[in-house]
Amino acid sequence: PRRWPARFYAKCDDDTLLGLPDVALLLQAFPREQAVYAGAISFTSINLTSLEASSKCWSRGAPRALRWKRQHCGGDYGPYPFAGGPLEIMSPALVAWLAPRLRAHPAHQCRYEDRLLGLLVSSHPAVTLVNL
Repeated sequence: PRRWPARFYAKCDDDTLLGLPDVALLLQAFPREQAVYAGAISFTSINLTSLEASSKCWSRGAPRALRWKRQHCGGDYGPYPFAGGPLEIMSPALVAWLAPRLRAHPAHQCRYEDRLLGLLVSSHPAVTLVNL
């Protein structure tokens, strides 16, 4: 946040078409001083050793994600929330907290980046989740 100061930070997929006036209006409602993590919130489980995530171990709702974990991914960590796909928005407070904790890992390169970011965000002591 010090290098590129902004009111919010966003990441979107390369095939996303954003309605920027709508996004700007939405951002006005978010508290910048809090750790805000917004997007299409889903829940997943992940193998903490390999950082691999099974396609069977995620869902839009926490109860179903827990059911899938019990059936298919018993030893994995989770379920935990993550913002997936088209648009992820983070407040400066969250980015400042995340920056010193980010570590490069080969799995970060496209395959599970949303889930891995969510894994780190889920360890924040007081993050505000906003489901878009």
